[in-house]
Amino acid sequence: MNSKGTKIWQYLLDGALLLALALPLSELLYLIPGLMLQRVFFLCYFAAFFLTALLLEAFGRSGLTLRLLPAFPVAIGLISRDLPLFLNCLFALLLFAVLHLLLSLSFRKWILLPILAVLLILWIPKEDMPGYVAGSLILLFFGLLSEFIGNEKKSWLLLLGLTASLAFLLPSSEDPIRWEGLRRMISRAGEMMSTAWNNISYFFEGFAEKENTAYMGYSETGGLAGSITGEDREALQLITGRKTTVYLSGATYALMTPDGFPERLGSDKPVNSWLAMYLSALSETHTSRDEVSCFSRSERADISYTYIRTSDLLIPSTTFRITNSLKYGLTDTENKGFTYDLNYLELDKASPYFRRFVEKAALMKGTADYSEASETAWRLYNFRLSEYLTESEYYAALEQSRKDASDPRYLDISMATEDILRLSEEITAGCGTELEKALKIEAFLRQYTYDTSTDLRGRENYIQSFLFDEQRGYCMHYASAMVLLLRLSGIPARYVQGFLCDPDETGSVSASSAHAWVEGYLTGYGWLRFEPTAVMPGSEDNGWGLMVADKSKEEELPLPEESEVIQPPSLPDPVINRREEKDGKTLKGIILTIALYVGAIVGSVLLLILIFLFLRRLHYHRLSPKDKLLTDMKSLREKLEKLYPAEESFFDYLPHITDESSRGKLEELFRDYYRVRFRGDPVTPELNLRAHKSGDLLVSCRKM
Repeated sequence: MNSKGTKIWQYLLDGALLLALALPLSELLYLIPGLMLQRVFFLCYFAAFFLTALLLEAFGRSGLTLRLLPAFPVAIGLISRDLPLFLNCLFALLLFAVLHLLLSLSFRKWILLPILAVLLILWIPKEDMPGYVAGSLILLFFGLLSEFIGNEKKSWLLLLGLTASLAFLLPSSEDPIRWEGLRRMISRAGEMMSTAWNNISYFFEGFAEKENTAYMGYSETGGLAGSITGEDREALQLITGRKTTVYLSGATYALMTPDGFPERLGSDKPVNSWLAMYLSALSETHTSRDEVSCFSRSERADISYTYIRTSDLLIPSTTFRITNSLKYGLTDTENKGFTYDLNYLELDKASPYFRRFVEKAALMKGTADYSEASETAWRLYNFRLSEYLTESEYYAALEQSRKDASDPRYLDISMATEDILRLSEEITAGCGTELEKALKIEAFLRQYTYDTSTDLRGRENYIQSFLFDEQRGYCMHYASAMVLLLRLSGIPARYVQGFLCDPDETGSVSASSAHAWVEGYLTGYGWLRFEPTAVMPGSEDNGWGLMVADKSKEEELPLPEESEVIQPPSLPDPVINRREEKDGKTLKGIILTIALYVGAIVGSVLLLILIFLFLRRLHYHRLSPKDKLLTDMKSLREKLEKLYPAEESFFDYLPHITDESSRGKLEELFRDYYRVRFRGDPVTPELNLRAHKSGDLLVSCRKM
């Protein structure tokens, strides 16, 4: 075995010790919350460092290992600009560097001994010790035992034997292997490949972003974008008490410019501050419990971020309880694995009782005090207001609501043109209340064509172009137009980004569910959501249709009269089906996706083949000259048996070989081989080379 092969073989042996140390140590690091470590990223980075060091060892550049590897976390930080990814890479590097230096010491066994003792003390009392940690501790124990024995080969063989014996002693099932288990393994392998692909694309998302496109999924910017493209995938998990459509609000915007909405609105108020105006309006309008039960109900939701990275807290706008640490929103960027739960109030905005309640609230002059709001909360919903809003927070929320009503940011109409102003007046002509105006504007815009390929950038006024020229677009264009039309009608409005969730049975919400909509401020009630995008479900689509059972308890108020909605300046094309837009992909996108998956599979297979060839070559080079000769001659016999009838000795194959030159060289090789085998002649490098290249002679024979 040459010195280079010996070093690589020794490094592989040390790699087993390295892994046995890293797994139980890293499992302890995950318990430290401030480090923000995640198993997948941490172990992937650690494996990358080990493979890099192995390659450097193979090329004889092991001295570069600890000089080159620090560039990894720097590159990760600059590319991703994501603190958790950077920290995972940094701590994986630190752990690898410490263990790498430890295993390079000549007296390492005296350091490994107390480390093993500490790990055993920490892990053995735990009832929930992971299996791979237990296996690592066993491997570390026998590896340390081999260090004290001293003979590398024998000690590692002892290690393998003892581990195999331990495996046979462990209890096992007497049932035979079922095909169902194999199917589950295949299915799990497919899921792992899909997850790996999603992790890779998640890490590099937006890295090759094109100028004329907007990537599918949630964005923290409200700027005007081009046509929507990109790979659809799961963004988050949403588990609710019942199958229902949920709007998760993220960022809100007020300032409108020709480039969209450039500034997100910050907020340091509790996420449930909306509850103050809502309860005050219920108290002032004396809405009955029977009517409230027809348009509102409490729901619970569990939310977990998967392939999304954002500093926005995604919650329903009517959330009244959330994990305590998130009461005022996020303070930092969160990504995969971030989980929280909440309770929110689901409202049927199509209910006549709700609309009459909002209309009546607009006529109220004052607001309820804290005790009146608390009594209303208990009377209608059986909860104590003090558990969700303190008295000071309640009055602060009412004061903030009054400020919102007169905030010039929500009434900015700098993007308005004479055409848009005239259109606003035509749409709302004859409307008597703010709610009527808002519903008319919403219904008018829902007549426009939904088209994700629309690009309105570079226009002098993209809202003018959307309403009068293109008359097609996607949610960003619809919501921008409604914000401006509401403001022109005297209603404060803001632009909202988030997710319109219609989760499947597993609770999965895809990136294509990212959406934008509008909130208008209605006097006496506060902020109310409106859905102007054509293909999205409107209030009537999700209406419950509940009515008060005892009509004597129902207050007789006139329902808003139905009036005709004016048509756009020219009739738009038929509305595109929502499911086709959400789930459909262009032929080019499908082909690209298939090509990427096939490329990943082929690349993985090629990588495995290369690793196998490398290990086989490594094993061959560490053999003695005689063992190399025996290996090559065995390979030669296998090739001869495939070409000619089986013979007892090598010389018996010579008559079958018609090429005289090849036959002569093979005869000389066979003679020298038998001299080594039966007479004990030494093996020369020249003989080794001839035996190794003997297969080329058979190739030339086949060509003849």
